[in-house]
Amino acid sequence: MRDELEAQVMAERRRVRRDVMLGETDVNRGVLEALLDVYGDRLQDAGDPRGEAIGLRHVQARPAWLGELAGHPQIEADDGFVRVRVDGSNPALLRDVLDGPGAPYLEHVWITDGPAGVRAQLELLASREHPWLGSLSITIVERDRSGPRFPSGLVERVVRATPNLEYLGMFGASYVAPFHHRALVKLAINGSANAEALTREAPLPNVVGVDLQIYPHDSLAWTSLAPLLPAANLPKLAILDLSRNHATVPAFRFLAHSATQHGLELVNLPTLRSRTDGDDLSCALTRMPGLAYLQVAGNHGDPRAFTHPTGELAIGPYRPWVPRRELQRTKLALAVGDATHELRADEAVIALERVFVDLPANVRAIWTELWTQLRATGRASLPTAALYLALAGCGDFLLDDRWRAVRRDLATVSHGDASLRWAGDP
Repeated sequence: MRDELEAQVMAERRRVRRDVMLGETDVNRGVLEALLDVYGDRLQDAGDPRGEAIGLRHVQARPAWLGELAGHPQIEADDGFVRVRVDGSNPALLRDVLDGPGAPYLEHVWITDGPAGVRAQLELLASREHPWLGSLSITIVERDRSGPRFPSGLVERVVRATPNLEYLGMFGASYVAPFHHRALVKLAINGSANAEALTREAPLPNVVGVDLQIYPHDSLAWTSLAPLLPAANLPKLAILDLSRNHATVPAFRFLAHSATQHGLELVNLPTLRSRTDGDDLSCALTRMPGLAYLQVAGNHGDPRAFTHPTGELAIGPYRPWVPRRELQRTKLALAVGDATHELRADEAVIALERVFVDLPANVRAIWTELWTQLRATGRASLPTAALYLALAGCGDFLLDDRWRAVRRDLATVSHGDASLRWAGDP
């Protein structure tokens, strides 16, 4: 009876975990909570200390049941299930967990180390079966470039030892051989080499979602990236998240040329930064007939309206300035007459983020012209009266004293132009 109940708890925890990692907004936890209540009671009746931990899972002060490992900062186990983070500072931790009472209930393992350290931890995982393990995240910190891939036999043993693994995160350097695991539902991948190892060389018939970050140096040959995520190896892929990609990575071009477009239903993208991004997005939208929802982090590149016959597009209004997170410590040099002012560009953006939508159309047009010139040529020139009007429109939201001083000076200038240029790379 206990084994049957435990199987029900495992199945329901897997369902909830799957819904969460695939981005469901309204996850039903009621059945799981009811099963856990009964499961915890049965364990307590049998004298198992895990039962008390499960029964008190919503209480802040919970009993320790892991013995000497209780309270370890790299272990979460208060609810009766084990999640452990292993790195080079404590390489014996996973072995200690596997030698203790928490071994049968290992649910998530994070491994961060160099190639040799990661390989040693994978050998440990492969040494026994982990029926509860649903998530595995691997970050390989490359310390040299001479190491070969991990042997395919090791990966095959890890696959056999984790029959219910549904989430695999692969970050950092690529050493892992093709990871052919039929239970996987979601992949989180950094780098084209990892993507190729995980998706191009082995079929993953049940993967529904992929979160892919391409390294900036990968993007130098984006055409070689287009075949990544082959449709034949990912027949169920419906969710693609490219939102973690850096500004220099052509994520929209990748989407426009991806082989998996046709089956995509949910897509998450980074900020639109150029008209070219907009062209690629328009192209991709024509190739995703089943799209239900597409989200773009922000629109700083294309004022055109985008549409799709069936899908909801959450793109947001066009904002002409460079995204603020890309302007940290970037300076603008402003010349008015004989005076030159050095100003922080992000301080102007902070004000614009608060007031732009409420500005009169003519003032929005001034700001749009200023940022369009800056982004195109690195320089901008405006009549001083127009620049004063633009700064005055920001009102009290223009918090930086240097920008305020410029605004005061411009109020006394009735003619001539003001010129701006980047004082550093934006």
